[in-house]
This record gives sequence, structure tokens and C-alpha cells, in this order.
Amino acid sequence: MIAVYGPTNGMTTDSSQRRRPFQQRILQYLTSIRCPRMIVAGDLNVVEPSHQPHLPAFADHDYAFYNALVGLCLTDAYRSLHPTGTDHSWISDRYGSQRLDTP
Repeated sequence: MIAVYGPTNGMTTDSSQRRRPFQQRILQYLTSIRCPRMIVAGDLNVVEPSHQPHLPAFADHDYAFYNALVGLCLTDAYRSLHPTGTDHSWISDRYGSQRLDTP
């Protein structure tokens, strides 16, 4: 089991750029230790590409990060249990509702 606390979105271009190198490093690490029963949990601060509503503060690299995690054969537990669910785990009047911390 690997616990991850990813950099927060912050909803700015600067925070987006701070997330990118972290995402690249954690993907390199997970790829290097990949094992059949690997569990990655924690506060990843990432959303799936099909998130509704669309969140313009997330950049292409954020969605690529989600897809890369799934590409490592990790399962988004929420999505697995709720294939069409639209629940949100973080709610903000200012930044919109989000389902963060996947997969």
C-alpha cells in the first residue's frame, strides 16, 4: 500500500505547473515498483477526464495523470462501484464541486 498526498490544485496556473513534476515523479516511482496487488490511496488531488461538471482549472496533464494511473492497472474504486455516479467529495461555491482523490 502506498499513501500519496498530491499537491493541491489551488485553481491557478502556477499550482497547475507545480503539480506536473510531482505527477511525473510519482508515475515514474509507481512504474518502477509496480506489483500485482499494489494499492495507491490518499489525497491525489486529481479528477477523471470525464468529470462533470468540467473543471477548467485542471489542465491536460492532470487528466493524463489520471489515465496513467489507470494504465498502471490501478482501479478507481469509486468508479468501479458506481460506473455512472456523479457524487462529489469536495464542494466549493467558488470553485465548483469535484470528485477528487481517484483512482
